Amino acid sequence: MKTENIKYKNGINTTLKLLRECILWFPLLLSFPSATGETLSSEQTLESVKQALVELALGSEIQIKSMAYLDNGILHESSILSSQATFRGIPVFADAGNKPKARIKNSTLSDQNCHESRVALRREALVRVVKNNNLLGSNKPLGDHSVLELAAFIGQVFTDSMEGSENWSVTSEKEYGSAYDSYVLGSLADRAPYRFDIEIRPRPSRDGVKGFTSAWVDHGLYEAQGIASRVANSIPGINYRKSWPSVELEYQLTLTDRATQLQIWQKALPLYFPKVKRDYFKSSMPSALVSDIADLTAKFIQEATDSLQCRPHRFQLFVDKGGFGQITINAGLVAGVNVGDQFLISAGPDLLKEVLSHSGLDRLALAKVDSVTSHSATLKKIAGPSWPVSSDIPRAVATYF
Repeated sequence: MKTENIKYKNGINTTLKLLRECILWFPLLLSFPSATGETLSSEQTLESVKQALVELALGSEIQIKSMAYLDNGILHESSILSSQATFRGIPVFADAGNKPKARIKNSTLSDQNCHESRVALRREALVRVVKNNNLLGSNKPLGDHSVLELAAFIGQVFTDSMEGSENWSVTSEKEYGSAYDSYVLGSLADRAPYRFDIEIRPRPSRDGVKGFTSAWVDHGLYEAQGIASRVANSIPGINYRKSWPSVELEYQLTLTDRATQLQIWQKALPLYFPKVKRDYFKSSMPSALVSDIADLTAKFIQEATDSLQCRPHRFQLFVDKGGFGQITINAGLVAGVNVGDQFLISAGPDLLKEVLSHSGLDRLALAKVDSVTSHSATLKKIAGPSWPVSSDIPRAVATYF
């Protein structure tokens, strides 16, 4: 019973302590030089961002996990706070004549009118064609094409559809024989934050095992038909040219965050490969199929883009390979990043979780772009603590605002 009381009291004490600190921070907003028409310093900007993030985290339901125990008469306690709020971007200042006011316009609120138009960045992604040996094997024909040929064709259609996009810049994923080859032959474009996976497979049957059995039977009949046609064609004066059978397929696209390896969005829709006449020469993809692929691809791209509409632009941190110890991110001119752009540096991707812990809040830093290339930008810290140690850099996150 005593242990339960200690846990309960610790949870309340932790919450009250955090609330007291937030109340103490609030006057900072009113004491900024911006109230007299001056520009906020980098340190003041960082404190303003921290304040707005704490307010957002505390403005929603908070879960407290508290634990305490006695060890030789010494009380040890540990509490973890998590917010149910939805983070939708770094707060921005309400400008008037290009001079920031003391009051902050919080763009992180969980409303339904979240639009990404105010951020002129493009998201970079790799495109991977998944080589999947499906149930019937890669030898099952699609006309006189293979499943992998169709998947590669769709991959090209997808890449072409992204050409000139205001939201995306994509490139095909390169395959390297080893980690060493990747290090030597790879480029900064290989560090794209996202990846699209394209997969083509037989459409799942609604009849379960019965459907799979039927598919195997159909495949066997098709092979038997092929043997019969070869026998018939061996007889002088007989020319037997059968049609390629139709095939029901499924076209699936998956969007993945490469830093966390978490799936962001996925959808699969049916794709019908029509019955086509067999000819002596390899045919092109049926026009009806090409049209369906274009329509599905456009639909997928729009839905994948919408899924990221309220997701902040976050990038990984890297230590420069040149040996100068500079900190870079995996975004550059292609993504729309320019010299002078600012980023909030945190120890992890969950900013609301960071600000609800003393150590996480203290580790937040502000950095700006010092130099930029096509797919990379060098950051310079302008406010907050020193850069994390080299071993922690890969886990750190730079959020654009």
